[in-house]
Amino acid sequence: MKKSEMFSIVLGKVAEVCEVREESIINGSKMQAVVDARILAVQYLRRIGLTNDDIALIIYRISSGDMNACPTMSDLKKKARNIDRLFCSYSQRCLESYAFCLMSKEIKEFCHEKYSEHYLGWMKDLPKHSDEIY
Repeated sequence: MKKSEMFSIVLGKVAEVCEVREESIINGSKMQAVVDARILAVQYLRRIGLTNDDIALIIYRISSGDMNACPTMSDLKKKARNIDRLFCSYSQRCLESYAFCLMSKEIKEFCHEKYSEHYLGWMKDLPKHSDEIY
């Protein structure tokens, strides 16, 4: 499965759970529900193995309307630093909002279910405990 496909699947689920539009998540809306969705999307994209650079590149390409676009290294690294800032803000947002934690739990379960559908014996196992931190 391509990284852009994984991105699309996670983004779609996050948009559904957070009740926001995918375009709003990508385009940088500052509305709290969209910011929460953006944090959750980055968190779970990173957990499934995409890097900050991967996420930044896909967002750049979606925003430009050209899935073959290649930003300068400087532009990519700047966007990747913003992705990392979102990733690092997850724990703080969990402390601030029970609703955020519940949405995170739903997305985690979705990701585990999707991974299980594609799992092969040689792949990394999912965590054994479902009570772990979201």
